[in-house]
This record gives sequence, C-alpha cells and structure tokens, in this order.
Amino acid sequence: MVVFRTNGIVARLVRDFQAERHCITNTLPYDRSHSTVIRLMRRFWKNYRERHLHPGNQLFHLVGLPVTFILPIHFLVWHKQYPASWALIAFVVGYVLQFIGHAIEGNDAGELILMKRCLGRPYVEFGPRHPSRISKSPTET
Repeated sequence: MVVFRTNGIVARLVRDFQAERHCITNTLPYDRSHSTVIRLMRRFWKNYRERHLHPGNQLFHLVGLPVTFILPIHFLVWHKQYPASWALIAFVVGYVLQFIGHAIEGNDAGELILMKRCLGRPYVEFGPRHPSRISKSPTET
C-alpha cells in the first residue's frame, strides 16, 4: 500500500478556497436585500409618504395619478377612435388634480421642487402637517 504525504496541502487548499469564496460572495455588488433598485424604491416611497400626509392630497392623488398616466395610454392604445387630444387632456387634468392636492397639503409638487431647485429659487418641500414643521410644546422638551 502506497501512502502519500500531503503535509497539509489539501487542507490548506480547502481553507484558501473557502476564504476566497467567502471574500467573493461578501463583496458581490448584487445583494437582493440591498439592491440599488430596492433602495431607490424605499427612498421614493418614504419621501412620497412624507410629502402626502393630508387626506385631501391623498384623495386628489388617488384620482389624479391614474388620470395622468393610465387614461392617456388607454385612449392612445385601446381606443384609437378618440382623438389624441383626449389623451393630452386627461394628462393635463390629472396633473391639475395632483397640483390641487399639493395646494391643500401646503407644499410644492415634486416637479416644481425640481425646477425651483435648478433655478435656485425657494421651495416648500414639506407642508405644515409634516412632523418637522410642527412646533413642540414646552412640556415635550
């Protein structure tokens, strides 16, 4: 019987392989729980909730968003017998509803914030209902 002496070479190779695999799997850029898309969606949703606290604003967005984005596609794709101007009218009416909602909330709409920020103009990101805008009473300090 022939006995091969490995002097721990195999054990060392296994350890090196495991260490390398551990290093690679821990540095992969794609991790389902922390992917860029999920982080962006969470940040968007958090910002959206903070800027739409008033029930009136929520109601106008509940109606305005589908009118802005779904109804124009509906007119352009499935009901071609209607003129394209109907899609444009639906888009504008939906945006007007959303702007009314932001007027009720007391803040600027996201599109206005973007334009004002680019132009260096002042803007109102959060309305008076936002926790950061509510003054605390002296007993809450």
